[in-house]
Amino acid sequence: MNGLDLAALATTLGIGGAVGAVAALVVAGRNVFEAFDRFKASFHAALDGKSDASSVALRNSFSELEADIGSLNGAFSKVGRAFRRTK
Repeated sequence: MNGLDLAALATTLGIGGAVGAVAALVVAGRNVFEAFDRFKASFHAALDGKSDASSVALRNSFSELEADIGSLNGAFSKVGRAFRRTK
């Protein structure tokens, strides 16, 4: 059973509303960040050693995305910590 299954189970058991929504959001966010980490490894492996203009532009765009994902991850971590304190 994965985290989304647990969030769905919590909702069906009556743990809904804001608490259930936050739980589902935190779990879904964690899954996205884990998938991004796997993609990041593949991305860097695919561009390793390439220095043509297109690869450099793509690498720069990816760096911007990575920074934004990092900021989002920080926000999700804060929500997760706040959620654990209120349970």
